[in-house]
Amino acid sequence: ILNAKIEAQPFDLYVNPTGSDTNSGLSAAEPLKTISYALSKVIPDEDTLRTIHLADGLYSKLSTAEKFPLNLRSNLHIRGESRDGTILDGDSLTMVLYGNELTNNYTVSDLTLQRGYGNESDGAGNLLLMYTYDGNFENLLIQKGSNYFKSALNTGGSTEIFFTGTEICYNKRGYKAIAAGSGNNPMVSPATDTVTFINCKIHHNERGYDLQTGPGGAIYLGSSLLSHDAFIARIINCEIVENTEINPLGFMGA
Repeated sequence: ILNAKIEAQPFDLYVNPTGSDTNSGLSAAEPLKTISYALSKVIPDEDTLRTIHLADGLYSKLSTAEKFPLNLRSNLHIRGESRDGTILDGDSLTMVLYGNELTNNYTVSDLTLQRGYGNESDGAGNLLLMYTYDGNFENLLIQKGSNYFKSALNTGGSTEIFFTGTEICYNKRGYKAIAAGSGNNPMVSPATDTVTFINCKIHHNERGYDLQTGPGGAIYLGSSLLSHDAFIARIINCEIVENTEINPLGFMGA
């Protein structure tokens, strides 16, 4: 192979909705336009956590030709300029973030994930993790997602996942907004399937109002049927309020 279509860079990259994917992306003055292109261009380093810096603005398929869902990468930090100003919007068309098998040592911080939509095979609206480990989600707003199973996020069998200072709200449909610890992680260890929520607020998540919807609700914590010691959930100093669940028989719960 003599020529590369994308010239990858072992440096931090900068992205701005007003930028261009023909820019270098190496500074805030020469930003790329799409996060998906930056993810293809950056070369993460096991010894140095690379960062993709996102300027405030709206990133979506309809407004900036963003390609969702974005795939998380190992040894990489995706960092927004501000939680409420840096917005990744799925336009109610697609899931927003996806972490696939063995993605590790990654961080997502200081941004909003919203209006993600996942079909039945996706298992989540805004965020889906499948057998990832050592992941940190800090100072996020995760809102207005929709999915038949989990409207906001699903951690799958992921290990050592931390949500810190994150607000999860106004997600609809699904069998709860959040699923944490839905089984062992056979690729890492059968006894370390851990998810931790610290200083988080989970509120106003509910069922949808179409016929193909789950009962809604806040959070589901599960473990493997094969080993009840395989899952550890930690919920520390969190506020879980004003979530509504309506089961198929019409009974209501909190």
